[in-house]
Parts: sequence; structure tokens; C-alpha cells
Amino acid sequence: MVRLLLFLPVLAFSIYPFLDHPPFFVFIDDFVVVDLETSDPSTLTILVRTKEDSFLLVDDADKRHRVKIPVFESFDYELRAGDFRMRGRITFPSEKLKRARFLIVGDTRGSDLMGRFIEWGLKKNVDFLIHLGDIALFDFIDEDWKEFFNYASRFGKIVFTAAGNHEFPGFRYSEYLYPLNYSFRIGKYNFIVVDGGTFPEVIEENVKMRIDEKAENVLIIHEPFFSCSKHSEDFFAKIQKGLLKKLPDMGIRLIISSHDHNYQRIERDGIIQLIIGGGGAPVYEVDRKCDGLKSWSEEPSFAIMEVGDSLKFTVYTLDGEKIDEVSVE
Repeated sequence: MVRLLLFLPVLAFSIYPFLDHPPFFVFIDDFVVVDLETSDPSTLTILVRTKEDSFLLVDDADKRHRVKIPVFESFDYELRAGDFRMRGRITFPSEKLKRARFLIVGDTRGSDLMGRFIEWGLKKNVDFLIHLGDIALFDFIDEDWKEFFNYASRFGKIVFTAAGNHEFPGFRYSEYLYPLNYSFRIGKYNFIVVDGGTFPEVIEENVKMRIDEKAENVLIIHEPFFSCSKHSEDFFAKIQKGLLKKLPDMGIRLIISSHDHNYQRIERDGIIQLIIGGGGAPVYEVDRKCDGLKSWSEEPSFAIMEVGDSLKFTVYTLDGEKIDEVSVE
């Protein structure tokens, strides 16, 4: 998908310095996928244990491994590649999963605060991580990506991501993470992840394609539709005002975004928008008098989302101080 950004020459992914990383997990086409890259060729073995069965996956010696795990339920794993060892438990995303807990962060841009967020997530026993975009300062900065992959590996569970404007032109993002547009289901909630850096008509079509009429639909997008901070009147916010009016009729009443480097909860025209962008990028001020602003923070922050009969969001500072708490039916 073409993003509305300054054109850059198309560079082959292979010109980047070699990027090796420990294992991390994503969820592609209803499969849990493990991605691993090593400096020297190594055989990857994964012992998988479910309630009823156990089996061993073996991927031949190579530097790069990206392996689908053919299990459609939660499982324990033990992973080995060369001298590297890792074990953990994967919660499988599905309609059958009635309750789950997420760590949500955005706009880390290579910040070492990502490690603190991961620590909090593990301490609070989350099942998944959602990163709302701007993972690296620029797509081609090796160290930022290595940092992110190391933290994703330390997390040891499934990571969901949305593409931010700093992911452009997207070689790393597309190769290692997700399509620009996709969706996943947890219980009665359908989470629709879309590329916000394009035309409103394209966003609308991508949302409509992924609406689940039997579920409660939640939109995840890097660029917010409205804001009480720096990006309130930028190009994307202006061109998407028409689409914003259509979202309630499409069944979208909750938007989770970032892009502005702070926390905001804004309620306008029947839509709740959470901006969770306090991941470590330079902080933006919040207009306290802004229409519909219910809660805000200019400190580094993260959110815990609890999925059950409703969605409960609790937002914290890095010191564990509660900033906001809201439940959305």
C-alpha cells in the first residue's frame, strides 16, 4: 500500500547490514509464527506441548528461520538454536479465548524504555503485546530494530504491531512483522489493524473488508483521527474527518492509536479514542481545554487492556502510578 509520504528511492532489503535477532512471535494467517535470525547457520528445534499432545518441529540449519507452528490452541514451548535456549507459554488468539490481557505501547522509536514496559507487562501477567507503531526512529536504523527484537524476544509471547509513519518505507516492517492491514479476534472483540498513512477511501475499504458483524469491532491505527496535541491539525487528521463521521455506522466506536507522544482519552460524537503514544519519543504537550478530553498525561506511559465481557483499560506511568481507568462495553 502506498503511504502519503515524501518519496524515497526503493532500496533492496538486502543492502541493510545483517540484522540477527533472538526469537520472537507474531500471529500471521491464524498461525503462531516464530522468527529467528542468527549470525551463523543453526538448526532450529521447537518442542510444542498442548493439553493433549506434544511434538518436535525441526527447521534445517540456516541463518534465518520463520516457522509456522501448526497448533490452534494455547501451548508451551521449548526452543533451541545453537547455544540459544528459550521456553515459555503462548496464548492462542481466537474467538474461543474469552479473557485475555494486553500490554499496549506506542512510539518507542528505539527508546530503552521498551525494556521497562516489557517488565511491567510480564509483572502484570499479560498474554499479548500491541505496539502501535514508530518502532524505530527510521526504518533503516539497525540498532533500533535490534533493540525492539531483543525486547520482543524477552517478552516471549505474541506481539501485534501497527505500522507507523517512521516505519516508512517499510522493508523491515513487512519482512519481519505484519501486513499493513489485518485483523485478529479475541472473544467477542474483533481488532482491525489498518495503515493510517494513506487516503481515507483506502482506509475505509480496508476497515470494511475486516468488519466482523458478529463481533464488537475495535480499530487500531497509528495516526489518530482527532487529537488534543501536536497532530490535531496535521495532514492526516484533516483529510480523514469525512471518514471519521462514517465510523459509527460501520460499528467502530473505539479507536486505539498513538502518533502523539503522550496519553489522551478523548470522547467525541459517540467515539472513544485512546492515544497511547508515551513510549519514549520526545513528549508533546496536551491542550487541556481541548474538546472531549477526558484524561491525559505527558509522562512516559503504557496501558493494560483486559478483554472479557467488556474492554477495561488502565493506563500507568513507568513508576506504576495509575493515570486513567476506563471500561468500554
